[in-house]
Amino acid sequence: MAREFPRRSGAVRAPRTSWSLNDARVRAFAYQVLLVAAVGLVAWYLVSNTTQNLEKRKIASGFGFLSREAGFEISETTFLSYSAADTYLRAIAVGLRSVPGSRPGMVNSRMSVSWFSGR
Repeated sequence: MAREFPRRSGAVRAPRTSWSLNDARVRAFAYQVLLVAAVGLVAWYLVSNTTQNLEKRKIASGFGFLSREAGFEISETTFLSYSAADTYLRAIAVGLRSVPGSRPGMVNSRMSVSWFSGR
């Protein structure tokens, strides 16, 4: 019985490239790595500088203020009750709820006409 050898597909193996800066692909890869490193360093500098300045000036950042008492009235509240003793988060909710077009089921008449007429 004859032994069968795997057939060659005729594909030519690519020559091995060296890591030289004369090669355009190596140069492009190096530029990308340098650009990502530069962007990372700039981002790190901005974040650390901002953090240091906030600490130096004793400015608190974050969303902790949302749970504090707002201390102001909102005059036109039709759907949600609101008083000055409510929190900032409640004031934002009331304000967003009172914006025309933000209520479920409400449609701006000009928008609906332009939508259906194709203008």
